[in-house]
Amino acid sequence: MKHKIKILVIAILCAFMVGCAQSEQPVQQDAQTSQTQQSEVKEDTQTAEQTQKETPEEVLQRCTLKGEWSPELTKLMETINAEHQAIQKPVFSEEKYAKYFKEKSNNTVIQKAEPNPDGSLSLAQIESDVNFLFDMLRQNYGLYEYFGGEEVFEPARSRVLEQCRENKQMDASKLETLLVQELSFIEDNHFILGSDNMVTLVTLHPSYFYIEEEYHMEDSQYKTSDGKTIESVEGYKNLDELMKRSLNRQGEIVYYPVVRSTCPYPFSYLTCNIDKTPNNLVVHYTDGTTQELKAEPHQKASNERESRVELYENRQIPIVYSDDMFDSRIIGMGSKLRGQSVSIMDLMTNDGGKPGFVDKWFENYTKQKVTPNQFSIYSCAYQEKDLNPEDIQQINGHTVYQAGEDMFVENEDLLILLTSFNTMSAAEYFTDMAHNVENTLIIGESTFGALRGDIWSAMTTLPYSKIKLNFGQRVFEYPEGYFEEGYGFEPDLWCPAVYAEEAAVNFVHRMMK
Repeated sequence: MKHKIKILVIAILCAFMVGCAQSEQPVQQDAQTSQTQQSEVKEDTQTAEQTQKETPEEVLQRCTLKGEWSPELTKLMETINAEHQAIQKPVFSEEKYAKYFKEKSNNTVIQKAEPNPDGSLSLAQIESDVNFLFDMLRQNYGLYEYFGGEEVFEPARSRVLEQCRENKQMDASKLETLLVQELSFIEDNHFILGSDNMVTLVTLHPSYFYIEEEYHMEDSQYKTSDGKTIESVEGYKNLDELMKRSLNRQGEIVYYPVVRSTCPYPFSYLTCNIDKTPNNLVVHYTDGTTQELKAEPHQKASNERESRVELYENRQIPIVYSDDMFDSRIIGMGSKLRGQSVSIMDLMTNDGGKPGFVDKWFENYTKQKVTPNQFSIYSCAYQEKDLNPEDIQQINGHTVYQAGEDMFVENEDLLILLTSFNTMSAAEYFTDMAHNVENTLIIGESTFGALRGDIWSAMTTLPYSKIKLNFGQRVFEYPEGYFEEGYGFEPDLWCPAVYAEEAAVNFVHRMMK
């Protein structure tokens, strides 16, 4: 039964984990909660009770949409395919990425200190924790060299130790604040620090839509439905960066202004309010008139399905909903959708899991090997059972994964991927791989931006201060300008996540009659 509340460790670790070895188990709820959940399911989708009774094959029997592509859809997908195919995976060479393979010194002597009877921290204990933390990062953190290596981390260590010695009233809370301040150069959403209010240090950029006015592109100009042409928008020199190819709720292709707002670090996974709604837009038209547009408040995507992985049907279109990438049932869904003239993968609430499951999903869907547009380098010799051994190289005690050649896999059918600000980690790995499959269309919001590194399956606690720490052992290398932590992957057609499925289904029925 779909879980509503995750315990702290699962919420902080597994929700943002790539390559975790343990699978999260669904929480059991009482019958009354189950009935409440079932009553909330929309009328145009199956209820949880129906889903339990039906096999995937029975669901697919109702997916009978076989329409021909309209000229507009054909033209759109030619454009999308060209955009996706133009993404060039970085070429790996040991020489080019030599910094990730060099030996790291470990000269710090960590002195053990006896705990104080009153629970306070002595300077010796604080210094021991600080050295423990920085030595651990030097030896194990996958992005250590990416963020500058010893030339950056060692001065940060010195500054922390110096301030601890100057502040005679230093305690765990002050030390935590100091560490957040001095490690703020780490822009890695899998790097988690803190005791009670665990945070990541990345500035996030959720998407905000201005949908009061729908624009259309004509002769490289943006026009309203009644023919007015935008001359300028205050604060924006490049209209093409502001105006995004989008879907309205009825499934029509329009252009909306979309602004990336800012949720600055330290960002708490549990308490941060991302509703930093940007200011109104002032639009000037060539006829001399002016219009002020207001941004829609950010609304989190939701899908009240009964199971963490579920196949259902909406207006003859098969849809797979996946809440995370820990449930191995997701792998088989690739085979279920294979051969469908159109199908939808809903990853709008998917917070990550095992990238090996993603590899296998695409292999099942395409019956070919699909590669991502990135490769990753581990700080150790690492091999998870879910990863394809053929994609692994061992170099000087390090592991390189998916360093093979770039490819673009043929696919005759239309595969739609729904994404949102809550699409994270291994779900973003799925989004990346989708760019390498022909006739894949990404609809929704920009993803979260948590795939520059990964995360360990166990959290570290500093011995004396008890400050919690978790980070990953690998770094992902991308094409320049393709992915940025905190920004994520942008969709092909922008649409507020709260009605992205509805818009996508309407779009298909408009385009495949």
